[in-house]
Amino acid sequence: MLKEQENIQSYSRLLRSALDAKLNTDDSSFSNSIGLKLTKNSLIVWLNEPSESILNVDFKDKIEQIASSILYPQFVVKHKAGLTLIPRLNEPPESARGLKFGLHYGIYKRL
Repeated sequence: MLKEQENIQSYSRLLRSALDAKLNTDDSSFSNSIGLKLTKNSLIVWLNEPSESILNVDFKDKIEQIASSILYPQFVVKHKAGLTLIPRLNEPPESARGLKFGLHYGIYKRL
């Protein structure tokens, strides 16, 4: 369990840095315009409005591409068509919505 938490924290820092470097916008965790939460089963990414980026399918696809390569092999992103927008009810209005990506912890094993 401790190793699992360490992996989540390490990959969370790595993913945050990768998003800051690869999104090619002024939005970043440095400017507090993008936030993320990584757990064993999911990744939630949100924008703190106003921001340059738009929560749409193009943004989701960029995040998914970055996350898929950065999180592997510790996590596998479960690709899903469309946009999975979730409410963040206990957050202020500027960050009250986010994108949710399903994850599998570890590598899938073939039978």
